[in-house]
Amino acid sequence: MLTLVTKKDAEQRKLLWIVLVINFAFFIIEMSTGLISRSMGLVADSLDMLADSFVYGISLFAVGGTVIKKKTDC
Repeated sequence: MLTLVTKKDAEQRKLLWIVLVINFAFFIIEMSTGLISRSMGLVADSLDMLADSFVYGISLFAVGGTVIKKKTDC
């Protein structure tokens, strides 16, 4: 049971890392494109993607915290 939970947590962390990297890459691309084209719409949307990246980072922290908590409880 513990192995299954640990594997599931590892899969969740891996998925969150993938989404975080993809989202942050799109932030950089969209911010660059927005600044080059002087489009405030693209700049604003890129900042929204940056905020999403922060949320994924916080989610990684939360998932990591539950794994540590589970290890100390056992």
